[in-house]
Amino acid sequence: MNSKITLAIVVLLVLGAVWFVFSNAGGNGEKITLLPAPTINQGAPLGNAVEKEGAALVVLYTDTGFSPKSLEIVRGEKVIFVNSTDRELWVASAPHPTHGIYPEFDEKTTIGNGETYEFVFEKSGEWKYHNHMNPGDSGVVVVK
Repeated sequence: MNSKITLAIVVLLVLGAVWFVFSNAGGNGEKITLLPAPTINQGAPLGNAVEKEGAALVVLYTDTGFSPKSLEIVRGEKVIFVNSTDRELWVASAPHPTHGIYPEFDEKTTIGNGETYEFVFEKSGEWKYHNHMNPGDSGVVVVK
């Protein structure tokens, strides 16, 4: 299948899952805010994602690694890692294999194609990460 079509399907699946999960949110007084549609390769907010304490930003795992490789966010923001490959993805903080710099930032399991891992960055700093299943694929999240 064409990689652009695959990417579009993955994005639609993620959007549908987010809508499904949060379609009944707000009944208990939570603030619900719809975010604008994404520009995926720039780590923009996920379209129709729910904002609670900060924006949800997307990092895609592709056949060439993470995109974007570097992302700057504000403390308390959520990043959604989306596996858009047929390979397993296990997002974990550096260094490999101990993941000791930010041990909470460790998925501790693998996800497959179309699946997601979400993490809210509560600590300021420069947090390097990698795919534990393929440690050469890495990125960094800078939290202000």
